[in-house]
Amino acid sequence: MALTKGEYSQKINDFLKKENPIILKNDPTSKTQNKLKTTLHDIHGILSYKDKLRIVNMNPSPPKLYGLIKIHKDNAPIRPVVSYTNSPLSKLAYKLNHIYKDIALFCPQYTIKNSVELTQKLKDFTVPNNSFLVSLDVTNMFPNIPNNDCLNIVEHNLTSKNINPVIKDEILTLFSLCIQENYFLYDSTFYKQRDGLAMG
Repeated sequence: MALTKGEYSQKINDFLKKENPIILKNDPTSKTQNKLKTTLHDIHGILSYKDKLRIVNMNPSPPKLYGLIKIHKDNAPIRPVVSYTNSPLSKLAYKLNHIYKDIALFCPQYTIKNSVELTQKLKDFTVPNNSFLVSLDVTNMFPNIPNNDCLNIVEHNLTSKNINPVIKDEILTLFSLCIQENYFLYDSTFYKQRDGLAMG
């Protein structure tokens, strides 16, 4: 399905109107970058000096909103995605994801990475005759996840694993910093989500 530039822009603008994000007067990228550097200065347990150097993007750019067209749905709505490539906290989020999984031994039982992995898992699975295949569609999943609840779950998981309190506090500090990066740029205007985790 092909869309004109005008049709695509209209779908993005319809999404922005519906979600009503806060319009920012200025680009918060430099402020976020400075906050990252200040926070990293006080982290000594889970990140080495070299880690800190690698985590800081020298020339960060703001996260950018774009839309993927859902061609299988009526009126082809967009799936909003924010690209965090080269944003101030993108490298930190990537590193923190690995640290958290290793320390908390986080291995979700029901997570499927993609359709290829799903095919592999179902290959030797016998489906009972009275079974139904159910597919659920979540609307705006990430913006509907409360930041504080998410942080509390991470803290609970770390506490249950008896993680060193200093390490736990550092992870929570960095995690909290990452989930605050829910601003984005579209068509020369900066926006901030009102609720939830960042889209992307």
